[in-house]
Amino acid sequence: MKQTHATAERLVFAYRPMRELILAGVATLGFAIVAAVMFGQGMDAGVLFAVFAVSGPVYVFFFVESRAIEFDRGAGTVTLRKRGMRGPDERVVPLAEVLRAEVHRATPDPAARVVPAGEAPASLPVRPVLFCGGDQVVPLTEGYAAAPMAFDMVAAINDWLAA
Repeated sequence: MKQTHATAERLVFAYRPMRELILAGVATLGFAIVAAVMFGQGMDAGVLFAVFAVSGPVYVFFFVESRAIEFDRGAGTVTLRKRGMRGPDERVVPLAEVLRAEVHRATPDPAARVVPAGEAPASLPVRPVLFCGGDQVVPLTEGYAAAPMAFDMVAAINDWLAA
C-alpha cells in the first residue's frame, strides 16, 4: 500500500491492483487466441487453452481487490475499504480506540508476534496492524508479505497518531 494523502486531519493509504488486472487480461487474451487457433485447425487440445483463458477472469473475480485505509481526525474514525468484483466491503474503527500501529510476524505465539522497528526481518512474512488495547488487533492487510512496506506504513501511522 502506498501513502496517498497525509495532512494533520487525514492520512490515507491505497492499493490499486493495476499490474494484476493487466496480467490477467493479457493471459486471458493470449490463451483465448491460442484456443481459437487450435479450434480452427480442428485440434481438440483447444479446450485446454479455453479453460486457461477462463482462469484470468476467475482470478480477478475472487482475488483482485483495491484497498484503502483512511485515518480521519475530523470524523474520529479509521476506515478500511475493499472493492472488487464481488462488491465493496468497509470496516470502521473508532480512532479513539487505536493506541498504535505495530508490525506482526506470522507465528502462533501471541507474545512473539510484534516485530520491533529496528529488527526488520528480510525474509520473514510480516504485516501492519492497529493495536487497540487488550487483545484487539485490526490487521491492515489480509496477508503477510516479506516486504519493508509494513514498517513504512507503521512508522507513518505512528507519526500521524502522535502529531
